[in-house]
Amino acid sequence: MDQKKFKKKIKSLYSHWDNNTGGSWADVEILIVSTSSDRPFSSAFFRWMLGRDLPDTTAVMTYSKIHFLCPPQQEGFLRSLRSVAVNAVFAGVVVYSATDQEGRTRLMEVILREVVADLRCPSVGGPMVPIVAACVGKERPRESGFGTYSLKARAFEFDWRDVTVGLSRFVRVREGGADEEKLEVVECGGDDPMEGIEETKVVEEEWVVISEDDDDDDSN
Repeated sequence: MDQKKFKKKIKSLYSHWDNNTGGSWADVEILIVSTSSDRPFSSAFFRWMLGRDLPDTTAVMTYSKIHFLCPPQQEGFLRSLRSVAVNAVFAGVVVYSATDQEGRTRLMEVILREVVADLRCPSVGGPMVPIVAACVGKERPRESGFGTYSLKARAFEFDWRDVTVGLSRFVRVREGGADEEKLEVVECGGDDPMEGIEETKVVEEEWVVISEDDDDDDSN
């Protein structure tokens, strides 16, 4: 893991989120990215930000904290990001690992309760204001804890927003080639989505990944 690149990318992500809250980020309070099933955009996002695939991993990101729920084999890698994330965007990193679906459901309950406690004060005698949650439109997390009835049973709910446009500054998934069902994953890093493209290489039959050039290293 290149920690300098991670620092640069997470600073860029949070800066873009903060500066476009009412626009392409649709006033969201938390960003949720999940690869718990076949999620091309979410997988490309993790590759862009962390430099590797993270299967069966869910990230719940707020301005002050980043929660990861992952398999045990990813736990050490994600814990290594703690000091960099705090230094870059003042966000703490909390990592949870589970080996089965029951464990994932239980730990996601813990994460969501902590997020709600951070973002909302308990209301006495009145309804809770929904939390504005961001996800990639067609890749909404499917863990049972995110279900509408499950959330309402715990006295809170999410107002889901599609932030594909906001994340497209960094990662884009688009149709390409003669076969319209095949997608192209483009990883990018500048204000111009195509800026800094260095090389193209086929990594699977269905996916083409284009990496960005990080010549302008962050010196902070």
